[in-house]
Amino acid sequence: MMKTALIGTWVAAGIALGATAASASDDDRFRLFDTDRDGSISAREWDSHYQQMFREKDRNHDGVLSRREMEGRDDSRRRDDDYQRRNDRERLFK
Repeated sequence: MMKTALIGTWVAAGIALGATAASASDDDRFRLFDTDRDGSISAREWDSHYQQMFREKDRNHDGVLSRREMEGRDDSRRRDDDYQRRNDRERLFK
């Protein structure tokens, strides 16, 4: 049971990773996660990235994601996505 849950978590995270930087190369995606630039991604770095994604999706800052927030149906979210992509590029090439 634990193995199945772990596999499901990694599959979901992999899908989210692909969605996060769909136009970025594997190297670019790796750099987004490897914030200390040591050539590996720690659990802390991994969790930090997904916590940031959660905070960005939680538009009303209530600590939970509604279906509307998950699906990104808010027009202001689209503008925020453009802003986030610019920030990701800036972080990549610091």
